[in-house]
Amino acid sequence: MIELEKKITYQEDTIESLHQTILEAHHLISRLEARIKMLEDKVNAGPVVKKIEDETPPPHY
Repeated sequence: MIELEKKITYQEDTIESLHQTILEAHHLISRLEARIKMLEDKVNAGPVVKKIEDETPPPHY
């Protein structure tokens, strides 16, 4: 009987540890998804640098 109680306690601890690991992974995945979305929005917003043809020439020309 004591041996069964030890096994149950060990399994409960293992389950709790796995649960915490899953929660941490879920939070990390959520943060990474948000960062990917932000990067996609930046990429889809258009070029950051203008084309050379669109630049105004410097004043010495």
